[in-house]
Amino acid sequence: MKHRTISRRTGRRQRGQILVIILLGTAVLASLIFYVINVGDTINTKVAMQNAADSTAIAGAAWMAKSFNIIAMNNVAQSRMIAIVPVVDALPLSTRMAYTEIKAWEERLGLLRTLTAAESLVSIYRKSTSILESR
Repeated sequence: MKHRTISRRTGRRQRGQILVIILLGTAVLASLIFYVINVGDTINTKVAMQNAADSTAIAGAAWMAKSFNIIAMNNVAQSRMIAIVPVVDALPLSTRMAYTEIKAWEERLGLLRTLTAAESLVSIYRKSTSILESR
């Protein structure tokens, strides 16, 4: 009989141990759930920061590309200005030459207008034959 009372006492003690194990398991499970949630938030924050850094890098690269395009356009404009300098420099001489040539044409055409048609044909024929004979 004595043995039986001992087992009843040990039975009462073991009922509380299950409650402690269940409480510890619940605490571990809750901490694992909070850990997973925290890791997910950390990963989401890291992805958001990486996207922001990538956007900043792309914007900076686009800004630099636009700057280089402006520099290239300025170089093209400067080379065009340098190329036009000889043309502008020769402009007075070319206008003077064109003016004298136009005056010469006006004199020749004015001379031809005063002559009659037959006389002008005769003078042109004589001039052309004299030029051909001189060669």
